Amino acid sequence: MASTPLILVIVLNFVLSLYLLNRYGNLGKHNVWITTSVFIAWFFSFNVVFVLPLDVTSTIYNQCIVDAAAAANQNHSQPFSASLLVALSNSTTAGNLTTTTTTTTTTTSAPDVTPVEDVCKKPWSYVPKNVLLTLWQFIYWSSQVLTWILLPIFQSYSMSGEFTTFRKIKSSFIENIKYYCFFGVLFIIFLIYYASRESMSFEGLKVFCTSASNTFGLFLLTVLMGYGLVEIPRTFLSSTQNYKYKLDYLYFKIAKTNGEKCEADGNLDDLLDEIRALYIYASDRGHVFSGHLEKILRKCPESFQNEFINRHGRSVNSSSSQQEIEAKLTEKNLIKLNAKIKQAVQTSHRTKIIER
Repeated sequence: MASTPLILVIVLNFVLSLYLLNRYGNLGKHNVWITTSVFIAWFFSFNVVFVLPLDVTSTIYNQCIVDAAAAANQNHSQPFSASLLVALSNSTTAGNLTTTTTTTTTTTSAPDVTPVEDVCKKPWSYVPKNVLLTLWQFIYWSSQVLTWILLPIFQSYSMSGEFTTFRKIKSSFIENIKYYCFFGVLFIIFLIYYASRESMSFEGLKVFCTSASNTFGLFLLTVLMGYGLVEIPRTFLSSTQNYKYKLDYLYFKIAKTNGEKCEADGNLDDLLDEIRALYIYASDRGHVFSGHLEKILRKCPESFQNEFINRHGRSVNSSSSQQEIEAKLTEKNLIKLNAKIKQAVQTSHRTKIIER
């Protein structure tokens, strides 16, 4: 089967993406739609890396076939040589190429024609051209939809402080409108410039959109890779040549990380104190927003949740008066509080991971 190497690569990428997503994301703790979108994004990204060598080797083999046909066309003056070149260049599988070559060689009975399979060795990783073309088109356009539409919306959805699915979707769209408007203005400016230089058509617009997206991606990639290509070797060389510098640098990183951890934990504790006061006040009085506070409580650390499970009617001391607590029990304030606790828990968890 001609596409066996491609199938093996795709299956291995699928398993690798699933393993890494579970290792770093814990599949069971997140929304299924968000997890699926992130998995698809990782899976496509790994496919680009691992399928590219198959594409390169297959292209080299196809080019060798075309070059061999062109050489045969130059060495022989028979009228069928041109048809040989066209047949070979348009073939997509080794079977077609071998059949075409064998048929033509038999018809002419030329003893000095070298078989194509002897000139060009078919690689084990060969994938037909039409299969690769379809795969690249699917990966490219799916990645475009994920990058510019789905992933930004899902990111805003996951960090939204709203309490219902519909309102989360609405708030994520509203938040991303600012993002789309900024890039939309840049897009219109460059589109007007392009239209003033070239005649506009549907195909031209398609090429312009593709080029604009690729330019932004390449610019971002160049910035990130440029920093990494300079900073990583410099850090490595400095640390290996000067151990005192490495030790001082690690002392600085430890102090910086510890400061971030203390700040994150302090912010989380302040939010938990506020949630504690609001939750006890609302649950004791059967407040209308008790359900919202139950949802906020589920975003808090498990140790904090267990405190209320084992509470059994106990009261809590709070520095806030009842009037202040009542004033904070508004839907708008609870939405902000819900978003803040998500961010605070995530930041606190990140600093603890870095500390380890």
